[in-house]
Amino acid sequence: MNDHSSDYRHDFFIHSPGPRPPFGSVVDHVYGPAANVDTDGDSDPASSTEWTWLYMQLRPRQGEPVVEVTMIDEMGSVLRVASDDLALATRTAEFLALQTGGALGRRSAPAEIR
Repeated sequence: MNDHSSDYRHDFFIHSPGPRPPFGSVVDHVYGPAANVDTDGDSDPASSTEWTWLYMQLRPRQGEPVVEVTMIDEMGSVLRVASDDLALATRTAEFLALQTGGALGRRSAPAEIR
């Protein structure tokens, strides 16, 4: 589990998500298929629907906001979408909630799973 998202200004929580869409489809939805995006994460293979961490940043990287998605509990029941850019965080969170069937919220996760 990777959790750098606590440093961001805006976050959303997706509760009880199902399988995630393939990594590339999230990037394409958020930035568009022609965008040059720096990514990292734990999707292996790239078509996996069981990834738990995704990092995205438009190139050139300097000054571009980061979007990070992390599974914040060991049971896989809460995804956190975080960014300093509210529009990017919203676009990512709404897409993931729709694709996974999870419930989207802005409330903080319970302290025991942070």
